[in-house]
Amino acid sequence: MAKTPKPLLYRPPPRWQWWAAFGGAVAIHLTAVAVAQKREAPVEVPPDVPTAVVEATLQATEEPTPPPEDIPLPEPPPPPEIKPEYVEETTPPPKKPTTQKFAPIKAPQAAGRPGTMSIS
Repeated sequence: MAKTPKPLLYRPPPRWQWWAAFGGAVAIHLTAVAVAQKREAPVEVPPDVPTAVVEATLQATEEPTPPPEDIPLPEPPPPPEIKPEYVEETTPPPKKPTTQKFAPIKAPQAAGRPGTMSIS
């Protein structure tokens, strides 16, 4: 008897792929932990390093202050006449539309008397 094909449904990936990914993740984490454990020796500081001390002093020198000079300030010029660049124009009031007189439209009247019509 021939084997009938199964319907095409979702098939999970093979287990070996899952285990390979898991093993890779474990290897990466273990490598990170090993790198983090590496410590460098502390740098030795040479003892008794001579330090230079600099003392700076400022001495004020006695200079006579000059007398204040009274310089008369010139009067400021008068403000220039400012001419506006744009002059707003007044618009005329709107015109009211004139109503036109017209005759009402009347429905057409049928010729003859109203009532039954003779087909003969």
